Amino acid sequence: MEFLIFVAVVAFLGTLAVLTVDEQHKEILKLKTQLSKADFDLAINKAKNKE
Repeated sequence: MEFLIFVAVVAFLGTLAVLTVDEQHKEILKLKTQLSKADFDLAINKAKNKE
């Protein structure tokens, strides 16, 4: 019986860990997107200034 409880707890913690990593991954992707948008805006502004 104790073994089943142990397995359930480990599975639960594993699921939590995966969800946490997934959330962090989404945040990182969001930050990368914001950075690339900023780079893109910068490039457009530079091109406009050259005209």
